[in-house]
Amino acid sequence: MSRPRLATVLIFLVAFLISAIILIQQTEAATFSISYDITFTFQNNRSAKVTQKVSLKNLAARRYPGEYYLNISSTQVSNLSGKDSLGAIKVTSKKAKDSTIITAKLNDKIIGKNKETVFTVNYTIENLSNKNGRMWDILVPGVDISEKLRSFKLTLKIPKSYGDIYSIYPAPLKIKSSKDFKFLAFDKKKDPDETIVGSFGDYQAVNFYFKFKLNNPNFFSKKERILVPRDTSFQEVYFSEINPRPKLIDTDQDGNYFAEYELGPGEEKEIAVKGAAKIDKKMSEKLSSLEKEFELGDSKFWEVGSSQISKVSNSTSDISSVYKFVTQTLIFDEVGSDKNINKRQGAQASVVNPDKALTSEFVDLFITLARAKKIPTRQVVGFAFGDGTSLTPILINGEGGNKNLHTWVEYFDEKEKIWKQADPTWGATRGVNYLHQFDANHLTLFIRNSSSEKPKVPKIFALEGSSAFKIEPSVADFNFPVNPSLEIDLKEAVSGFPSTGKIIIKNDSGKALRGAKVMITTQYLNILGEDSRDLGTIMPFSQYTVNLKVRGGSLFKTHKGKIVVDLVGLDQGVEKSFSSSKEVLVEPFFSFNAPQVVLLVILAAVLANFTPAFYRRLKKPS
Repeated sequence: MSRPRLATVLIFLVAFLISAIILIQQTEAATFSISYDITFTFQNNRSAKVTQKVSLKNLAARRYPGEYYLNISSTQVSNLSGKDSLGAIKVTSKKAKDSTIITAKLNDKIIGKNKETVFTVNYTIENLSNKNGRMWDILVPGVDISEKLRSFKLTLKIPKSYGDIYSIYPAPLKIKSSKDFKFLAFDKKKDPDETIVGSFGDYQAVNFYFKFKLNNPNFFSKKERILVPRDTSFQEVYFSEINPRPKLIDTDQDGNYFAEYELGPGEEKEIAVKGAAKIDKKMSEKLSSLEKEFELGDSKFWEVGSSQISKVSNSTSDISSVYKFVTQTLIFDEVGSDKNINKRQGAQASVVNPDKALTSEFVDLFITLARAKKIPTRQVVGFAFGDGTSLTPILINGEGGNKNLHTWVEYFDEKEKIWKQADPTWGATRGVNYLHQFDANHLTLFIRNSSSEKPKVPKIFALEGSSAFKIEPSVADFNFPVNPSLEIDLKEAVSGFPSTGKIIIKNDSGKALRGAKVMITTQYLNILGEDSRDLGTIMPFSQYTVNLKVRGGSLFKTHKGKIVVDLVGLDQGVEKSFSSSKEVLVEPFFSFNAPQVVLLVILAAVLANFTPAFYRRLKKPS
């Protein structure tokens, strides 16, 4: 199977730098200041129409610009035109290996200090945006400016059909709307070369299919577990099929999901796992409270306490400086990726050999430095939907290394009390900020928190061209509600005696109910013990039992008691509740049912044993 992608082309993912070179028709070198007012109007066909207004101001007398050059790192540039104060100007293009050079020959030759030459160049760039499933992704790289910059206004016109802003960095200064477009305004004077990267849409939906083959060559039975996609603070998973059904779906100490099977002697099984996932960072506001297992200690590749790491850690102050150090220090070793894909250096060695880093080194160093600053951070392994170029490398190196999976990190923001994501590898290779914004193109398979080595990477994902797994985007709505059933199993109660029963919770759906809590209320009955229980996660295709004990009633009258059970939990970050009730007939104490008869027999035996001795004591003379 080919490397999983959400699109064959992801907005070219190139460092699209527009460099302006002014050709001066004088023998002396000219000096100019420059102002930009650039508008990118994005289209539904993935192109963007660019209107670039330029103002060149002479800082010295007897000089003027004759031609203006744009070097665009894309070969798909078309629809060239331009004008200045004297009318249309001649605009031509010439394709280089990976770029296009646009030349604008100016008509208006304005001479004199502080005089301005104002002109506009128009062009279209193909594939500057791309639709991945339900999401649109855009990338607007910065401008490399050699002249003195007076001002730089940038406007992005985003079609409303793209959807709402999912993530964007840097944040726009203003947002306005018209009937068909959103206008995002930026002031780029301070950071003209910074790339703007954004995603638009409500959430991402991904379909997945895995096929596992289990084999037990032994002469005795054994248990086997297969790792399946899990719920996180940013995603929820629905299993439409796990065939054959597992004995149970359980979690490890880091919350990863495992389907468990019992294999007899010499037995083979082929397990098909199908489902869909919803990726939506907005869920993290509610779901982060369920992911509080923090680890700050050492592990094999996370040498938090080493002297080398301590020295580096002293140069960082917060998560931003950790990200900056990692992305600016390590260099992704594209040439050595095939050779070293089964090797993993760890954090300490990556500092010594920064030019030999692969994805695991970026992640290991980020986690180690963050933990050294007491910031909870953990490794995520899953699928990242880039284009597979050197700018978006998709691989994980080390034991089980392969080019089908990717790795990134999650860190806990103590101020906002939520988990956040970062991809230091792509931050370094793409030159964009993958700390303060994150797209919806990362699907989590499992998380490493307590160990840098476990869980192991399943072998099926290391097979190139394998039909054992498939990941693809979906435009369909993620509408798979969890619907557990509640059964109250309690027979008739007798006044004065504890009655035991149980609450049976069945989740036959392929979706988990997270942060589940069961609450019990009664009428004409008293609960013996706690009236609420925290259940954690109600796993898919599972059953849970909660023991119940009540007591109540009167001496002579029969009552109808009632037990009400409410189950609450989070579904896609929204609280859902489920309820069930049962009437319980409470017999009076003097109803002479089995418990009373037994009690009376016991009382009679005690009295029979006690009465003679008491009588003799009364007759004894004083």
